[in-house]
Amino acid sequence: MRAIAIVGLTGAALLSLSTLPARSQSEPPVTSCDTYAASDQDPQRKTDGVPFEKINATLAIPACENAVRQYPNSNRLIFQLGRAYEKKMDFHSALVQYRTAAEQGYAPAQNNLGGLYEDGRGVGKDATQAIAWYRKAAEQDFASAQINLGLGYERGVGVTQDYSEAVTWYRKAAEQGVPAAQDSLGYLYSKGLGIQIDEAQAAAWFRKAAEQGYAGAQYNMGIMYENGHGVPKEEKEAVAWYRKAAEQGHATAQFNLGIMYANGQGVAKDEAQAVVWYRKAAEQGNAAAQSYLGLAHEGGRGVAKDEAQAAAWYRKAAEQGNAAAQSNLGSMYASGRGVTKDEAQAAVWYRKAAEQRERELR
Repeated sequence: MRAIAIVGLTGAALLSLSTLPARSQSEPPVTSCDTYAASDQDPQRKTDGVPFEKINATLAIPACENAVRQYPNSNRLIFQLGRAYEKKMDFHSALVQYRTAAEQGYAPAQNNLGGLYEDGRGVGKDATQAIAWYRKAAEQDFASAQINLGLGYERGVGVTQDYSEAVTWYRKAAEQGVPAAQDSLGYLYSKGLGIQIDEAQAAAWFRKAAEQGYAGAQYNMGIMYENGHGVPKEEKEAVAWYRKAAEQGHATAQFNLGIMYANGQGVAKDEAQAVVWYRKAAEQGNAAAQSYLGLAHEGGRGVAKDEAQAAAWYRKAAEQGNAAAQSNLGSMYASGRGVTKDEAQAAVWYRKAAEQRERELR
């Protein structure tokens, strides 16, 4: 349901603080480095900040190199230089800059240094070191690090799995209004992981994130309304929330919206619209949607009947381990519909379906 994660020059050109002249300890004024590379999550930023994916490394790197030369003691600028290097995928140089600022206690740099350790970029992959740096930043109330630390505890990566600790850290970030943390906290409430199950609290936290436009939480609100968990059962509300998430590209919400159209739940029945949403999800690799799109093509429901297309979509889902699609693909081979008749292939896919169902029952 979720997911989160919030670097260089090489050789002789690498900036070295030991070779630069000492300067004032006071924070420097706004520079072009701030304009091009400040993080929108950095509480000490001097500008609005730039989301990582929008950094223009070609402009940011020289601007930040120049700024760090002028103000070599500014952790803010050192961190921003690291961001510019990371965007360029020069992870070694980013690591150098992040570590420099992190060792001076700069929380955003500590968090990003943890990310490099977690992913093994510019340094050997080391989940324990990642957690250690996330913790340093989280203890300074840096929300992104609190989420990352919560994820570590939830998944048992780099630290012993402990759902109650995950709840603690997600809550700290959630109370700062961070939608990813609110969604994660809602999930733990919904499953009773690390805390007593409380569907009303789950729905309350999902809603906080959903109303900020967080697609995963919008999907979760759809689930809650469809099933009457923590909120009254209301299929029209479910459709509304699924649609919000689906329009942001959330594949499972797209699939669920397709199901609602196919069944006429909370919306007028419309098999053609169902196919539209199945296809959007299927093209993102959602196996259930691929299987249902195969069914639609096989039966000519909401789309022209096309057994070759049905077999093609069944195959995509079957190769991801979808038991229904494996069984249906076996049937296509057995009868020679959409594919050349091949009883041996039929047997292969029937066997895969049976084995998958057995695994699902364990």
